Order: sequence, then structure tokens, then C-alpha cells
Amino acid sequence: MKNEVITGECIDITREGFGVVKVGSFPYFLKNVLIGEQVKFVVTLLKKNFGYGKPLEYLSLSPERVHPRCPLFPQCGGCQLQQMSSNEQARFKETLVKRMFYRNADMTIDVKPIKAMDKPWNYRNKVMIPFQDNPYKAGFYRVNSHDIIDMDVCEIQSDVQNRLYAYLKPKLKDLMRQFPVRTLMMREAMATKQFMLVFVLWKRCEIPKILLKDILETFPEMTSIQLCFNTEEGNTLLTRDTAVVYGEEFIEDVLLGLTYQISMHSFYQINPIQTEILYQTAIDYAQIKPEDTVLDLYCGIGTIGSTIAKQTGAKVIGIEVVPEAIEDARNNAKRNGLENIEFICADARKGAQHFAEAKQTIDVIVVDPPRKGCDRETLDAIIAMKPRTLVYVSCDPATLARDVRLLVDGGFRVEEVQPVDMFPQTKHVECITLLTRK
Repeated sequence: MKNEVITGECIDITREGFGVVKVGSFPYFLKNVLIGEQVKFVVTLLKKNFGYGKPLEYLSLSPERVHPRCPLFPQCGGCQLQQMSSNEQARFKETLVKRMFYRNADMTIDVKPIKAMDKPWNYRNKVMIPFQDNPYKAGFYRVNSHDIIDMDVCEIQSDVQNRLYAYLKPKLKDLMRQFPVRTLMMREAMATKQFMLVFVLWKRCEIPKILLKDILETFPEMTSIQLCFNTEEGNTLLTRDTAVVYGEEFIEDVLLGLTYQISMHSFYQINPIQTEILYQTAIDYAQIKPEDTVLDLYCGIGTIGSTIAKQTGAKVIGIEVVPEAIEDARNNAKRNGLENIEFICADARKGAQHFAEAKQTIDVIVVDPPRKGCDRETLDAIIAMKPRTLVYVSCDPATLARDVRLLVDGGFRVEEVQPVDMFPQTKHVECITLLTRK
């Protein structure tokens, strides 16, 4: 029953990072508990088939437990694994990928050792921090809530982001009535050291001149300062109603030797060090020849496709549904002198179906879909094109496994599954899966 105190041993970790303690066959899910640890906990929520608990006392500790660097862990929803050693985080993520293939694809697969970071802290090049007034606070949301946990420093943000946030937080408190900040967005180009600051505001207004002057004098790396106006309730924060108050509407970064323009709305991987490893591994897997034609689905601003075009000389066709991303992709290709790549603004499903129906030879397909994965029609079109090689880059092993099952049934064979730790300290894991035609 609720508020009951129970003692038990953690036997597993869920994909959300909760420790699993069973009493008989009834599972309880607890934050901040590792496999093998004996723990005394209080029941906080009871459902028909499972419950949640809060640790009261650790009777034994795992040798893989480390002291979390963040004082807000585990209340903050940003990180789930700070209590795990690097080795245990690697084991957790490799096991998660295997488990998702077994559960969602009925496949037992070999997963290669994860490509981890040597220094798994301060790696994020983008952050969005919500603010609230009355009472004034700023930080990240508590797990499964809209309750902001007041924050001073985030250990996975960069040093510049933390310094700028610490500088702005007290200043904005006195300006909230005239300058009602909803969310603070910071975006950093790690290679070029350019920096973008975006104030998402509850109403149309101008930035106070003294605030703008102070920011520019204190942070010389500032390249772009913009306002984004969003008066609607809801989860969508970045609108198209924007204003540039300093610099350009974009910053530039360098990835695998190519230069990219990144706007406020651009999708760009948040861990630049691991992104280069991710993309290079995917390209190496594809074994692309200069005479090949490569289809890059969900191409975004063209980062993977442009790197393929530069490194291999193959013809590349990128498809993306967001018009602004396609515009960025075309500008990026021109900026980098790439003439063997073209971009089409279309839904991935319709784009794939077009090439399948046209019976145009596509030798290699690269897909990097959002978390929800590919829809069935897109997968059917990929199968119909019969490419020699398919490289599937995924940020969710559950939808990856589901899609791979359909691809295998459609005539593909899994050759390699390579996890890459793009998001240390969190439950998330990126995967590259190499498939070839049977």
C-alpha cells in the first residue's frame, strides 16, 4: 500500500533509468538505484501491476555507483544516469539496444561496444531553459511535470552557456514585467566559437537597451541575439515570429571539414564531438563508390549528405520536409563548393515513394529519422528501391528495432549495430545500423 516501507534488491534498470525492485512478482520502480543494491524504500504510488518508490536508505551499494556531479540529481529531468560509472552507463545502453531488438523485433543481435566520450561533461552546444515569474525561477523541469527546478549550473552545458546563464538570471528577474522571458535558448558553435542567444518572450516587446549593451560588453563571443515571440500556451516554443537585435540570424560551425550555417530553427546534433564519430562511422559503413547514387532521407540541413558528397564524390540527393532546412542545406552546399548534391523539399514518405515509382537506381540509402522512426509507407518504398546498402541512424532503439524488423522481412540483412553515446549522463543512445540486401 502507499507509504509502506519495503526492503528489496534492485535486479534491473528500465529504459527510463529506474531501478527495478520486485516484491514477489510485483515490481517497484525507483530512481537512483543500481543493479545489486539493497535498498529500503517507501511506496509513493501504487498501480494495479506496478508501483513507484523513493529510496530511504541504501543497505548496500554497487561498485559502479559514483557521486553525481549535479546537486539537483535526480530531481531534475535532464539527466537520469549521473549515479552510474562510465562503464555502467555503457553497459546499460548496450543492454538497452539488445533488449529493444529482442522485444520489438524478435531478434537476438550482437551489439558492438558503444563509442563513448573520454570527457562526458559540458558537451551540449544547445540548451533551452524555461523561466517563470511569481515566484521567479529558472531551470529544467522535474521528471514528468511542468514544475521548474531552480538551477544555477548544468554540468552537461558548456562553460560559456553556464557563465552567460549565471549572468542573465539575476538581471532578468528585475525585467520580467517589461521583458517577460518564457525560455532562454543558447546555441554555440564549438569549432568557430560563435554564439547565438535567443529570448523566447510571452509578448511582443523590445529588448531593454541596457541589457543588450551589458551582454555585448561582457560576452565578446556573442554573434547573434534574437527575439522570438510566442504568446500561445503549449509545448511548441520557437515560432516564426522573430527579430534579430544583434548580428546575423545564424551562426556558422565546422563539422568534418565542412562549414554550416545554423539558424534558430535548424536541427543540428547537440554533441559535436560525438557527431563527427557518428557520421564518420555511418559513412564508413556505407562503403560508397564514386559512381553511386545516394539517397539521404530526413536530411535536415544536409550534414550527413554533404559529408558523403565531399568524401566520396558520389551523387547525393537529400530529402527534408522543412523548407527552412532545405534552404539552409542548399546554402551550405554552395558555401562548401559541393556540386554533386541536390536537395528536395518533400515529406520523406513521398520522396521515397517518388524514387521507388520512378525506378531510378539508388545504390545507398541513409536515413536519420526523428524519434518516432519511419512510417510503414516509407519503409515499403525503401524496400521497393532495393538499394545495395541501407544505413539507419536512430536516436531511439525501440523504433529502430521495430523498423529493422520490417526491413529484414522485406529482404535486408543486419550486418552491424553500433551504439554511439551522444548523450552521456542521460538514458538516450544513438545507434547506427548497417543493412544490406540479402
